[in-house]
Amino acid sequence: MPIDSHLLTTLTRRHLLTGMAAVGLGAGIASAPVSATASPPRQPEFGHDIFVDPVRGDDSCSGTQPQRRGRSHNGPVATLAAAIGCVRASDYAGADVVIWLRAGHHRLEDTLEVNGGDAVGNLTLATYPGERAVITGSRVLSGWQETQHAGRRAWQTQVPDIDGEPWYFRQLYVDDARRPRPRLPKAVNAVVENHEAVSDLDMQFYHFDPATQAGTGARTFVYREGDIDPSWSRQQDIDVVCMREWFDERAPLQSVAAATREATVAFRPYHTKTWPERIYYLENVYEALTEPGEWYLDRATSTVTYLPHDHEELDEVEISAPAVRQLLQIAGTPDAPVIGVRLHGLELRHTDWDYWRMKSWMSGQSGCHTVGAVDVINAHDIEITGCTVSTVGEFGITVGENCQDVTVSGNRVTETGSGGIKIASWLSRPDIDELATGGNRISDNEVDHIGKVFHLGAGILAMDVFDTEISHNHVHDTFYTGISVGWRWSFTESDIGGNVVEQNHIHDIAKGMLSDLAGIYTLGRQPGSTVRSNLIHDVRAKSYPSSGIYADEGSSLMRYEHNLVYGCGTGFCAPNQSAGNIVRNNIFADYYQFGVGGGLNETAGLADFTIDVSQNIVASAGVPVFFGGRGFDPAVTRVRSENNLIWDYSTDLEDTGVASPGGDAVSIVAADGTPVPGAEIRVTLTDAEPDAYAFSPLQVPVTLAADSVYHVVMHVKSLGNYWHNPSPVTTTDAATVLGDVYRSNADGSYRTGATPGSFGPVALRYLSDGTETDFVTAADPSEARLRNDYSGQLGMTIRTGPEPMTVTALGRWRSGKNWWGLWQDAGLDQASVLDDPLFEDRASAHYRPTAASPAWQAPVAFEPIDVSQVGPR
Repeated sequence: MPIDSHLLTTLTRRHLLTGMAAVGLGAGIASAPVSATASPPRQPEFGHDIFVDPVRGDDSCSGTQPQRRGRSHNGPVATLAAAIGCVRASDYAGADVVIWLRAGHHRLEDTLEVNGGDAVGNLTLATYPGERAVITGSRVLSGWQETQHAGRRAWQTQVPDIDGEPWYFRQLYVDDARRPRPRLPKAVNAVVENHEAVSDLDMQFYHFDPATQAGTGARTFVYREGDIDPSWSRQQDIDVVCMREWFDERAPLQSVAAATREATVAFRPYHTKTWPERIYYLENVYEALTEPGEWYLDRATSTVTYLPHDHEELDEVEISAPAVRQLLQIAGTPDAPVIGVRLHGLELRHTDWDYWRMKSWMSGQSGCHTVGAVDVINAHDIEITGCTVSTVGEFGITVGENCQDVTVSGNRVTETGSGGIKIASWLSRPDIDELATGGNRISDNEVDHIGKVFHLGAGILAMDVFDTEISHNHVHDTFYTGISVGWRWSFTESDIGGNVVEQNHIHDIAKGMLSDLAGIYTLGRQPGSTVRSNLIHDVRAKSYPSSGIYADEGSSLMRYEHNLVYGCGTGFCAPNQSAGNIVRNNIFADYYQFGVGGGLNETAGLADFTIDVSQNIVASAGVPVFFGGRGFDPAVTRVRSENNLIWDYSTDLEDTGVASPGGDAVSIVAADGTPVPGAEIRVTLTDAEPDAYAFSPLQVPVTLAADSVYHVVMHVKSLGNYWHNPSPVTTTDAATVLGDVYRSNADGSYRTGATPGSFGPVALRYLSDGTETDFVTAADPSEARLRNDYSGQLGMTIRTGPEPMTVTALGRWRSGKNWWGLWQDAGLDQASVLDDPLFEDRASAHYRPTAASPAWQAPVAFEPIDVSQVGPR
């Protein structure tokens, strides 16, 4: 949807990416946004400050002059390492000093440790006025020769050793623009390189064969015929990149067994997870090197091959590759933190990446395990302002343990391999006994087009921190969550809290790649934290949750207010444990899954309610306004919801309860999990009587063997048609109901309960003496909880009698209630207003209620939402 230009009176198009050049065509990266909070350092002081000139400098010079006169010792040094050495060797008696970077590429041979020592006050690294300085971890590759590869024009060169060791890199740049390694299937490039949305059927990716065996930490999967060629060369340099829900994993291929179509990876980064993942692709396949812009480094011969674009000429481009994983590190110790370092107006580019493996104490979510090109740890009073960090292998900027009074403001972080900006402690680490990262500010930054290597990287991640401000940032075009804050699971007590997330503009999140994510995601107990006055739109996860705001497990004692959320799967959801959260005066509009969702009732005594939803405008078309979610029981819910303005643009809220008019498939599966041929049909509910079975005939009757076990299951989808928890059914003696059954999404097995009954419930018809007969003769699921919070197969397990059973039709129960009936049964929204909010121009995403809107009147008494200042100032 288009942005609300009327509401955003001061959000100009300079804050939006427009006309992004096609990836691989050498387009430049725009510099950092101008920020009201990022003031430049003072003017250069000759004879006092240090000057670095990568073109005309000499490390034997004093560094105290911007240019050298004749053979004078006074002139600029050539390297940043020498400049740091000059500062440490001089006696500044506590005075401030600036290291000025002259124009050119400042190439690093190793990570630069930025620390001026005890004799310096504030140490600043800044670009010399009027010039452009680039700090890069890459080295220029020379000696290229024209050749041919796969019938195309190609360039090749030998890669030199570094310090006597082979130089193997995973990134390549042509005129500073990142180039991809060859991937399969080729269509995945449209997603990873161009950030195009993933199709509904995941057709851009490979899929695991259903024969793949599950198991925690399993490294072997079965690939589908033709996806992997066992004859491929250099197999152990091929990466397998898998995606499932909220995470992706990248690991090198170890072996391929042609006879069984089994592929084994060298390790599982997320070792606690099981196969099969949802989708995967392959990267760095030599035989797939076929398209302009792709490249391949042969580890055995140290030969790199690049297929140039038609417009590229060998004598007109510069090709480089990274030799370091991190560029700058501002690092002290717990007892002696670095104090008073500033980075201003710098361009920082080109680092490599390495694989990660989750440690026992580490979470893997949001790319928290990946390192930053610029890294701060054990440091106080630090400023990173007006910088551009781009085309780096992992995170852009990271702030770690024992960091206080750190400002990251007015920067642009783009084209990263993982996330954008991370500020994180690790309370779960065995050697960390108290929270020491807090009182920091991340503001006025633009973070975009990230997650090129590790797709789970968050735009901004704040983990185990206190009193942290995340404000006025523009986060967009990510594959996972925009802003993530929290990181204690469940209700674990800690010092996390007092964090403020406000005035951020977040959009174009997820692209259908991953799931269980949000524009703003919170986790764990965070007393005094607030999420307010943010503009969030166009969050498109693969499946639920795909939320504007997502209060995940244990999110407690927080306020979510004055946010405008539209064009997301859900407006706000809290599907797991939560306590004492206020959800007030927000607009949740044009969502496509549901508006507001609650969940489990556990509050650990922190409050007598989970979420309190009041004075909100919740409006969309044809989907539930409210969703009880997992564990929602109207009889005991601790959700509060009242005085809201509620509207459905397409149907009466008292409608039939049919959420998916197309119905659900019902099928019969043999005991070994094999589908019975011909025994599947879609059962539509629209014209069926409420609180009764709906049936659809099979195309041809199917005969089940005598004295055999079968599963009769319906294929349901979360947020689809409602079904009941297991309830008793009365049947004929043609078969015996052994128990309710569901198919495990973890290992694919069918799990039958001990008590006879059925999820749904489901039913079938069969021939008895030539007459079509109902197998289920009586059912009353009214006492069993009504749900639609699960995707998978569920129903009942039966054992046929001594005679074969010929099935003619399959059916499932149609509930007479929908989400609104359940919600009101819980006593919720009894005094809320059901009326059109009268937005100024919904079609153009102008979501301000007009003067005639019922929103302004009691009991809603809505307060105006001002998002005119969102994003960088």
